[in-house]
Amino acid sequence: DKLSKLGPILWLPAVNDSVGVVSQLLQASSDLLAGYGEIIGIFGDLEKLTQEKNIAFNFNSVEGKRLLLKAIKENREELEQAKVKIRLAKNEVNIINAQNQAGLFKKQIVQVSDILTELINQSDLAMPLFKYLPELAGYQQEKTYLILFQNNMELRPTGGFIGSYGLLKIKDGEILSLTTDDIYNLDKQSIGKLNIAPPWPMTKYNNQKNW
Repeated sequence: DKLSKLGPILWLPAVNDSVGVVSQLLQASSDLLAGYGEIIGIFGDLEKLTQEKNIAFNFNSVEGKRLLLKAIKENREELEQAKVKIRLAKNEVNIINAQNQAGLFKKQIVQVSDILTELINQSDLAMPLFKYLPELAGYQQEKTYLILFQNNMELRPTGGFIGSYGLLKIKDGEILSLTTDDIYNLDKQSIGKLNIAPPWPMTKYNNQKNW
């Protein structure tokens, strides 16, 4: 709105085009910052939690990680608001056709638009992960993850031959243990204990007896 007060100068097509795009970029930036404002509010609650416990917050400490996960979990509504505002910024940028506009400072406008677009897209992608980080990081409940190491040079339906595996245990953002081993060592433990019939096509066409 303030840019529209430039008056008669806007009658010049090149100026008017640039002002229009800059106005959209400013609106997108405003929406993005509003979304970040919601996220920053979580750290305000985190500060309150540390004051209540009379401790100094430290991301590297077990208690610090637990409090951070607690603050995120208790502010899901704020994260949803942040997501909405970041999406608004994304929609605003999507309607900007900076590459084709012929206004003044086209090069600079295109650069700003590209940077803002990348920032918004990365923020949009990160929001779901940030929202469910407490569950993923084992807040108040230990989580165990199976990690498969696949060789893409030996193609298999999942992407590659599984040669090794790992077991990761995590609680309150703290890694409790990480063990890795060769897949054949795991297979040896099943000898004589598992007797699973192969799918019939494998038996019929490949004469596969083990599975």
